[in-house]
Amino acid sequence: MRTYIFTDRERRILETWLGGGRVEIKAISQVLSRIKSFNRLSNDIDLYLVAKRRLKAKPSKTAST
Repeated sequence: MRTYIFTDRERRILETWLGGGRVEIKAISQVLSRIKSFNRLSNDIDLYLVAKRRLKAKPSKTAST
């Protein structure tokens, strides 16, 4: 499993844009286009977040709980 979704550059672009800063239209358009078009990635993120919440809510020694 990879340990990141966005490259450092993409992360900076998104953080700047989300914080209300100015970014190049071409750069943010490219990142947002990828976010919109990668449905499988979106589903994987949702699944990851559910699993992460489960781990935080109920630490377990076995994978079957």
